[in-house]
Amino acid sequence: MRYLQLIADTARAVNLTITDDQCERLARYVDLVFKWQRISNLIGPSTPSEFITQHIADCLVVAPFVRGTRLADLGSGAGLPGVVLACICPELVIDLVEARGKRARFLQQVQIELALKVQVIEARIEAWLPAASPDTIVCRALSSLQDLVALTRRVHTSGARLLVMKGQDPAPEIAALVAPHLAIRSERLVVPGWQTRHLVIMDRTRA
Repeated sequence: MRYLQLIADTARAVNLTITDDQCERLARYVDLVFKWQRISNLIGPSTPSEFITQHIADCLVVAPFVRGTRLADLGSGAGLPGVVLACICPELVIDLVEARGKRARFLQQVQIELALKVQVIEARIEAWLPAASPDTIVCRALSSLQDLVALTRRVHTSGARLLVMKGQDPAPEIAALVAPHLAIRSERLVVPGWQTRHLVIMDRTRA
């Protein structure tokens, strides 16, 4: 199967070791993305190799920060990072929340073909009502920190973690954020193919 060695090398580059089965599942996911790209415009201009070394790498690096066994990926789009995490973390139960119909249908096809433990929810974030509160909520290139905190506050549990993937230094956004119920910190991530990547980690401290 194509891409297997590149996927394994990409995982090692972000200090993850994944199994052959996980590599194969990610490779099948890459094939599905580029099959559907022709009709659904899932991602920007990219080759499969670039998609692996940039976008999949960018999602893999988040895995060590996930808490618990229930995860929600808000604004999942092409499945970044929710599908990538589902491929390498079989213990996770994942909600993929996506408002756009074509992308939601793509995610449903991915779930079927890769037999992933995910549920695709075609809804706007503000209308999303999870069956069970997530342990971790993750967002990639979706909105401002203040907006995300407001949109997700009602589904936080006392131990919920919100992970927000950012490009530029999020320090100004963090400084402007009004969220006394959250403990907030930022980690600079080293991701091959990206000049700067940051992860904002927000843990609920009180109701």
